[in-house]
Amino acid sequence: MAAVIGPKEFNTASKDNNKIWKEFIDSVTSTLKTEVLPSKKIKSDTYYLLIEYEIGADGQIAINNVSCSPENSFLQQQVKERLTLTAPQMNPLLTNGKARKVVKKYTLILPKS
Repeated sequence: MAAVIGPKEFNTASKDNNKIWKEFIDSVTSTLKTEVLPSKKIKSDTYYLLIEYEIGADGQIAINNVSCSPENSFLQQQVKERLTLTAPQMNPLLTNGKARKVVKKYTLILPKS
């Protein structure tokens, strides 16, 4: 018989994942600011990036889409590449004791002066 996971356990995994994701994004943001933003392919502006990702039933992260406003394909490609290469392992989210896929979105703001 499978153990039933209540709301408390679900929230614990979610909070742990939020902490893991925040630390990961902080690290990637730092790298982007030093290695990507100085490029001449990126004009001075404030870039709003929408990152759509999925936490798999096994805790693996897959980056589904990165969109950028204002449009900058070079920045989009660099962000997606860096997120994909260094994505951390997360805790699978459980519902009624079964791991499930979860689609998430995250907004990242990168100013270039």
